[in-house]
Amino acid sequence: MGMMNLIIVWLILVSACGQSTIQQRKSVKNPREILGAADAAADAGDHLTAIEQYKNVLALSGLPQMLKSAVQFNLGLSLKASSQWELARLAFNAALVPMTAADGNRLSDAHRQVAEASVALQDWSVAADHFAAALEAFPMPTNEAILLLQSLGAARLNAGEHELALRAYEEAATKAEALEKGSQKSSAPKRKSDEAREAASVVVTEAPQGLSQMYAEWGVTLALLGRLEEANEVLSKLPESSSSVGVHSFVGLRLYESAPVLAMRHLELAIAAGESMSEAPSVVLRAVYDRLIRIYASTGSQEKSAALVAKALAFGIWQHTDQRPGYLYPKKALTAKPWWSDESHDLDILMLLDPTGALWRTASDLAGNFTTLRRELVPETADNLVSVPFIGGSTDGARTLPSVELASDVEHVADQGKWTQLEFVQNGLWVLPLNARDRYPTTTALLEGLLAPGGAADALPKGSMLLSLLAPGTHLRPHCGPTNHRLRLHLPLGVPTNDNHDGSGSGRGDDNSGDSYSTTRPQATHLEQEGTRLRVGNTTRAWREGEVAVFDDSFEHEAWNDNLHGVRSVLLVDVWHPELTEGDREAVRRDFAYVRSPRPSDETASADGTIALPTARKPPNKKTRKKGSSTSEL
Repeated sequence: MGMMNLIIVWLILVSACGQSTIQQRKSVKNPREILGAADAAADAGDHLTAIEQYKNVLALSGLPQMLKSAVQFNLGLSLKASSQWELARLAFNAALVPMTAADGNRLSDAHRQVAEASVALQDWSVAADHFAAALEAFPMPTNEAILLLQSLGAARLNAGEHELALRAYEEAATKAEALEKGSQKSSAPKRKSDEAREAASVVVTEAPQGLSQMYAEWGVTLALLGRLEEANEVLSKLPESSSSVGVHSFVGLRLYESAPVLAMRHLELAIAAGESMSEAPSVVLRAVYDRLIRIYASTGSQEKSAALVAKALAFGIWQHTDQRPGYLYPKKALTAKPWWSDESHDLDILMLLDPTGALWRTASDLAGNFTTLRRELVPETADNLVSVPFIGGSTDGARTLPSVELASDVEHVADQGKWTQLEFVQNGLWVLPLNARDRYPTTTALLEGLLAPGGAADALPKGSMLLSLLAPGTHLRPHCGPTNHRLRLHLPLGVPTNDNHDGSGSGRGDDNSGDSYSTTRPQATHLEQEGTRLRVGNTTRAWREGEVAVFDDSFEHEAWNDNLHGVRSVLLVDVWHPELTEGDREAVRRDFAYVRSPRPSDETASADGTIALPTARKPPNKKTRKKGSSTSEL
């Protein structure tokens, strides 16, 4: 029995009910009217009304299972159109419940809808499983299968399931290249047998039209698996035209940490392609310049780094020599200054800079809890200390508590010594396990207050909160943070004295080697050549225990701990730039495709990164409602 016949039979049965049902229907519209009203509202784009009407239908008793499934599906479509992704996924999952393999195309479509909702929620493993189920449920045209395999590969890639991602990309590429060869063969001259044979053995040397992004993802997957030669072969098929900025940017940004040499080539190609663009530099292109400058800096290519900074300034990528983040808030100019606190660390000056008082309150709370925070995070009892060896084999390294894992150089900028971090919050979300937070009650309470709705760090993309430990003899080379929508606070908990210092510095205070970022590097004074200190822009200041320093890390900065015995310990906290309203904050979250609820992929996000290019696309949504037949489409 077809779906429309099923609906008609059900409506007849409802209409033939006894007097009690008739009385009940005086307060409830005819089901046919409710379905019609829901469809009409959805067709008119009034999805909130449609959602309520579909819920009214589902509230009726006696609905056949397949009819209920169809209504749930259409409810999911309206929830999806309203960006209510969690509820949409629930509705599509409910639509799947009564379906069997015999439902074929309907089953495949429902799985695809669950997958798309999961993509929006960045729940990559679930998305991948449903894309795979959609492929298995129903045979589909080759072109459609290729797009679905591409989405499956992207979801697997984002989930860190690289081997499974590779299988999806290889299957998609095999299908795509077979189509490409067939197309070229059919257009080849067939007058001579040797020409026909040549056409039959066509080798695809460029990514098939429309599939450049898939080839970029395929190559990235191979690189992440360590198969660099194969990755280079696949990526060599990408176009190098002015329209290829996006794919080369994706490759370079995705491989920046794991395969910097390969990333460097594609970042260079992205910049070359971007030079022919007439429009203003995009957020992505700004990130490309930032990452390539970082790679040049880390490999000691001082001249290339300086030349690229000059080119970026000339091209309008950045407006200030020292402020070069991957992201600049585009909707309005924000106050840009390297240091927000003065040299005396008088917190009252923050009241003048931030009329809302949020910055002052955050700094005051940190300073006011200095003693307790120091006792929690930098314990004095030997039983609670673990010695962590740092570069050079010394056992006099950074310290932490037992059973708490330290991250190492999350920004990849330590060119001497060792920089480790105890991470509490990353990308605005807790990453420290819940049971570990109990060991830091004061720290946890302070950070939760900042992360609460309306707080200074509420849902802050690229927002970090961590204990930063600089081992003796450590230098962090000049670098810029990823964005100007945040400010950074340092509460020094442990700052070693200079009593062991010989006055000559560690060789870093006035040494420009490795400083391939800076173009206007200031000369260091004798004071600046000693001890533990931080340079932001052209001003260098020493950390002082218990005194909060506030600065904009989108400006070039570098740090030293020249002390030979002591670890420098700082509680680092990121907050929103005080000039951003709640509307501005939402705009930033949209730019970063930010998801408030934590997902597995968030746990591996970089604390110093840029906007991630979307790697999972949604197949075209062919589901449309025809008037009067909404529930018959399944």
